[in-house]
Amino acid sequence: MDLLLSITPIIVIFILIFVFRRSAFQTGVLGLLITIMISIGCFQSELENIYNAVIKGFLISIIAAYVVFFGIFLFHLMKQANKVDEIGTIISECTSNKVVQLLIIVIGFSPLIESTSGFGTAFLIVTPIIISVGINPVKAILVGLVSLLSVPWGALSTGTIIGSHLSNIPTNIIGFGSAVIIFPTYLYFLVVITFIAFGKEHVKHNWKSLLLFSFTFGTVNILSNMFISVELSGVISSLSTLVLGIIFLILKKDFIMNTRHFIVSMSPYIILTIFIFFTRLIPQISTPLNLFLNIRISKYNFELPLLYSPGFWLFLTTIITIFIFKIPKIKVWESLKRTTKQWIPFLFSTTCFVAIAQLMVYTNMTNTIAHFISLTFGRYFIILSPILGGIGGFLTASNTGANAMFINLQTQIGQSTGLSPSLLAYAQNVSASHATMASPSRVMLGAEMYDVKEKENELLRKITFIVIGALFIVAVNLCFYAWIIN
Repeated sequence: MDLLLSITPIIVIFILIFVFRRSAFQTGVLGLLITIMISIGCFQSELENIYNAVIKGFLISIIAAYVVFFGIFLFHLMKQANKVDEIGTIISECTSNKVVQLLIIVIGFSPLIESTSGFGTAFLIVTPIIISVGINPVKAILVGLVSLLSVPWGALSTGTIIGSHLSNIPTNIIGFGSAVIIFPTYLYFLVVITFIAFGKEHVKHNWKSLLLFSFTFGTVNILSNMFISVELSGVISSLSTLVLGIIFLILKKDFIMNTRHFIVSMSPYIILTIFIFFTRLIPQISTPLNLFLNIRISKYNFELPLLYSPGFWLFLTTIITIFIFKIPKIKVWESLKRTTKQWIPFLFSTTCFVAIAQLMVYTNMTNTIAHFISLTFGRYFIILSPILGGIGGFLTASNTGANAMFINLQTQIGQSTGLSPSLLAYAQNVSASHATMASPSRVMLGAEMYDVKEKENELLRKITFIVIGALFIVAVNLCFYAWIIN
């Protein structure tokens, strides 16, 4: 009976999203209310535990929300200045090599937008660009969804940071581990998008390019997480891959670009990279930034260094962007209103999901589920770990929401089974991120936006199949590293 009650919050979330098609905000609020009722009525939880769970959920969400707000704001400012469209146009017209062009869009430009904005924004930006280079809408939607291939570092690693706080695994450790586990999926995704867009022959003909681009992005991502900054890893990997693509085309003598115009359009992202790069690598800068204006609440193990956080440097970048591109006040105000409209549901839904996870810990629901799974599957759970993470990403369309739901459960199962809790946390972070590609709400949005609503089920089926392939690769990689650890 305890097991059934313990899994009820997860089942409720599943039903609300998948059956009743409720938004993440509505699901979070209703899910939290039901979890509170179960906690009080069935597990005799004290009101203080419920209060502490909600407060801790809000505080952890604030860490992410601080970054996300200015990430979304920067995106809208860039849209108002037409710079996002300009960057896309420049990339789409820079070469006659359609495969390399697509690779630059998918693993260079798209992760850059997602790394600074989050919310799956990159899908909405790159899909029309992909259509403009001559790929039909159905294929373009699939390719656009797959371009969300580095979501753990979206919105300057918001979901990964949330996972770090909830699992008590240092951010640099979970970032590096996720980068290692995700590495082989980059080649898989590039092969998939090339096959979708151009067919099998182009995969065979361009296999060296596929290897080069995937290896570059993955390697730079690992090194960035290890030596520079988890928050900045997606940006650095994207920019490195964009530079690689340009060098590759120059060597092939198939490159046409107004480089100065491109650099000016990219300047806010370059400035942001420089800001965070120096604040992470130079102790004389990072130490005072960590100490000054650092909000600490010891009761909840909460700490938010306002000046060290990427949110502050995103804020400065938005100010600089307004001046560089001379964005009128009315457009700045419009961008601010749009940002707030998107940001408030994120804050409240994330608070609710994290509070649900905390309540499940306080009432031992998480322990009960972990105990059952460890007895049933033992160390074989390592094969199922990506599936659990994938379910969270599929349901919530958010790495942050999925980690809030399941990363505690994953690490506790690791402790119960003798598997590495850190390894299962990496699996959760990566598999949840990949599964957001196949979120029904995201697929439905793509089908509606590009007037192929009758193809919605076909799109959902195909992208789900692609995600299953990625989760299989993650599972194999997990087994390999578990074997090495043992």
